Amino acid sequence: MNFMKKKNIIQLSLIFVTVIALIISIFFDNKVNEKILTFHTPFFDSFFAVISNFYLLLFVLFILTSILMYIEKKREGILPLWVSLFATLVIVTILKLLIARERPLPEIDFTLIAYSFPSLHAAVSFAVVPILDREFPKLKYLWVIIGILVAISRVYLQLHYVSDVIAGALIGYVIGLTTYYFNQKYFYKIKW
Repeated sequence: MNFMKKKNIIQLSLIFVTVIALIISIFFDNKVNEKILTFHTPFFDSFFAVISNFYLLLFVLFILTSILMYIEKKREGILPLWVSLFATLVIVTILKLLIARERPLPEIDFTLIAYSFPSLHAAVSFAVVPILDREFPKLKYLWVIIGILVAISRVYLQLHYVSDVIAGALIGYVIGLTTYYFNQKYFYKIKW
């Protein structure tokens, strides 16, 4: 079996396992959130509050990653990187409005979209992973760690259920994978 087929099988397996975890977690969302409430400490409250509000950092990381791709002559990854970001923003926002799932703590005031499913934070964090996996295999782990920390922070702060962040991560990953393959098939020959 060649390397690409093996990699595709691994990716499909990860997606399948994530879907199963999502289905299972829906039944345990409230129990998990109640259990997490028992682990709150001032340190983790502050730490996860910072991690959870990382939009400026995320934007800077997207720009720095794009610059690095340009410098390293891996420019074919720049377009799918940004397309995956904007596609994720649009798709997840539409899903939030259609599903309209209340947050674990609905009394928290949100100025944009008050709904929790799926997690936009987790989706955006994981949308870049398939792209970085191809362009910078070592750099992808940075994003995976960021994504996991963001997902944990959203549940810890009672802004999302576990199923919200699992679904967000899955949606983001699939969008990133799709934009990367679409770019490879149709736009790869575009010279920067």
